[in-house]
Amino acid sequence: MSDLPPSTDRPSTPYDYQSEGGALRVDAPTYVLRKADGELLDGLKAGRLCYVLNARQMGKSSLKVRTIERLQAEGIACAAIDLQGIGTSVSQEQWYVSLINRLVRSLGLRRQFQLNDWWAEHQLLSEVQRLGLFFETVLLPAIATPIVLLFDEIDLTRSLPFSADDFFGLLRECYNRRANEPEFRRLSFALFGVATPSDLIRNKDITPFNIGQPVDLTGFELADAAPLLPGLVAKSADAQALLAAVLHWSGGQPFLTQRLCRLVQRAESVPLPGQEAAWVAQLVQAQVIENWEAQDIPPHLQTIRDRLLLGSQEQAGRLLGLYQRVLDPHPPAPSPGGEGEPESPSPGDDPPQPPLTRGEPDLSPSPNGRGVGGEGIAADDSPEQLMLRLTGLVVRRAGRLRVYNPIYAGVFNQAWVAKALGELRPYGAAIAVWLASGQTDESVLLRGQTLEKARQWARDKSLADDDRRFLDASLALEGRLGEEERAILAAATQKAQQRVRIGAMVLGLMLLGTAASALVARQSLSSARQAAQREQDANQRAQNANQKATQSLQQALRLQQEFETVNSKRNKAESAARKARQDWRTAQRQAAQAKRQYQQAQQQLGQAKTQLTQVNQTKNQAEAAKIEAQQREKAANEQTKTARNNLEAAQRTLETANQNLKLAQTGTQLEQQGSAALRQFDTNQTAALLLALETGQTLQNLVQQKANAKGAVLVNHKLALTEYPAISPLAALHQILLYMIERPVPTRQGIVRSVSWTADGKTLATGGSDGSVKLWNRDGTPITTLNANQSIVRSVSWTADGKTLATGGDDGSVKLWNRDGTPITTLNANQSIVR
Repeated sequence: MSDLPPSTDRPSTPYDYQSEGGALRVDAPTYVLRKADGELLDGLKAGRLCYVLNARQMGKSSLKVRTIERLQAEGIACAAIDLQGIGTSVSQEQWYVSLINRLVRSLGLRRQFQLNDWWAEHQLLSEVQRLGLFFETVLLPAIATPIVLLFDEIDLTRSLPFSADDFFGLLRECYNRRANEPEFRRLSFALFGVATPSDLIRNKDITPFNIGQPVDLTGFELADAAPLLPGLVAKSADAQALLAAVLHWSGGQPFLTQRLCRLVQRAESVPLPGQEAAWVAQLVQAQVIENWEAQDIPPHLQTIRDRLLLGSQEQAGRLLGLYQRVLDPHPPAPSPGGEGEPESPSPGDDPPQPPLTRGEPDLSPSPNGRGVGGEGIAADDSPEQLMLRLTGLVVRRAGRLRVYNPIYAGVFNQAWVAKALGELRPYGAAIAVWLASGQTDESVLLRGQTLEKARQWARDKSLADDDRRFLDASLALEGRLGEEERAILAAATQKAQQRVRIGAMVLGLMLLGTAASALVARQSLSSARQAAQREQDANQRAQNANQKATQSLQQALRLQQEFETVNSKRNKAESAARKARQDWRTAQRQAAQAKRQYQQAQQQLGQAKTQLTQVNQTKNQAEAAKIEAQQREKAANEQTKTARNNLEAAQRTLETANQNLKLAQTGTQLEQQGSAALRQFDTNQTAALLLALETGQTLQNLVQQKANAKGAVLVNHKLALTEYPAISPLAALHQILLYMIERPVPTRQGIVRSVSWTADGKTLATGGSDGSVKLWNRDGTPITTLNANQSIVRSVSWTADGKTLATGGDDGSVKLWNRDGTPITTLNANQSIVR
């Protein structure tokens, strides 16, 4: 990149680009004809219902303006209705009345059609029926040529407080009536907006879109963009290369292309020969992508961002996840939707593009000058894909959904998506606590259904490392707690079974010992009986036989004692067996209790997790409610302030209006008085002069009052003549003074020293040097002569009510007279001469 050399003769061109948004003028030299221009024009001329539904700033309004101009040139009547001008906070009746009113005004039917009376005459019909009747009985009879009605911002019908299905159903009915009513063949419609047909109408049975013609707005092609070249020739000898680089970065997106052309045109440097692409790349990086939110004026990238994040968190999360897959050059395995099918060009697709590295825009222009390549994902007509395409962020090319251009890929990259997803994640509060604890607080980790929902939400998204670690830790805790619970139950069961086995062994040994002792005892008893028998038989034998018998008896006694001992042991064994059985039953009870405790622990754990979730939700709701309350309070304060300002302004306006009204009324009176003075001039010049003087004095007071008012238009510190409330008084006075014939009144008083008019202007008093005072009518005829006898009468003056006259003379006296000339009294002023 080289600096532009200083030069005083640098060419300056009036050629400008539309970088401020809005529709291009009809005669704008930078308008680029696209395939859509021909499709829309031909479709409307053929009488078809056409609809242009696409993202914002794709040139819909410019296309509409240019199409209207071309239709009107062929004698077709057109009416363009911007629904934004009607608004959405209206009733159904207000909406339809406004619609008809705008049609009447646009088509010049106001003089021959009285909307208010016509609407009232058909009040028994519904609003949509009255619109249909207007088409049939007013519009078509009034205009003999073909008629095209173009409705812009049609997506606003989704925000109306009533269903717009009937409106779209009426459009379909107008086309259906063509079969039997030829007049309706002259009526066609065009719809423009940011929506899908399924968004606009709920009742699919009456939709007009299945009989209409969609018009697809694609980006600019290098071969068609010749109108953009003239503004670039001053920057480089190879303006074509500059334009190709611009189209690469904009992807042909109309608004962005115009904006980049203007950036190139107004850049402070010029590219070196052969370096046009690199020069444009650096310009775009510095003035568009870097710090894009501050440089995005008027908003374009922000509009895309807001459209992407518009709606519920769930919807925004789905769109971000889908866009994340579009960004990924290695999409997941093919899904049943057909993402793994081979690419094949589809109708309406843009040309294929070279691949793009994840998160980094390709800095080299593609051969055809059309945006970003990249693998993307297989395109379909699913609601989510259509919604994502309406943001303008992605475009369908070669059967796949791809990022529209390198600028979008550079701004809305993987890092931006990850951050946006992080702000939308449903476990935001939990992960914040977990991260704040150094990833050690396991109480906030997810469990059960909460964990499963979080995994479902994250399934098709590439999350940040913190999110992955949080979910992995939650999974690990879930598995670990499950193993511990199972181990506790197994240990309790094993312990109980071991105690039972030990008890059974002890009981078995005891029973075995008891049986052996009993056998020995029975044998001993039998021997004792034999010995006793031998003793009886040996009575007659020798003494040694007696001794043997005694010994046998002693042995029998010992055996009996042993037998008693065996019985005692048997009793103990039976007691031990009973105790073992009791221990076994206790072990069973303990095992059952352990199981119940385990189940209770599970329930408590589930309740704890539910309570934690509720606490988190309550916390989030409280924070949201607090923010919303603050916003509402701020809005209420602003509304109150605005209302107060509006009220004060209204009061000031009312005061000004009242003053203006009073001034206008006075001005009207002065105009009438000035005219009256001119009319009176022909019969009574003196009276006319006096009326003109009086009117002029009043006008002078009003002029001074208006000159002192705020906002007065002054010329040389005086009120401009154009601001005078009345002009005729000045004209009357000027004309009277100009043409008035002087008619002296022969007073015959010597020198007239003083004159005075009564307040009503009907009587004039004159004082002369002959000492007389004479009274005259307004027309100059004498009334009477007063013999004042005051030497020279130097001063005459009427009271305010005109009933008393005072005269002063050189004799030092002052005399008072009635209006009819009779004297009242004489005052000796002792002032030598009263002047």
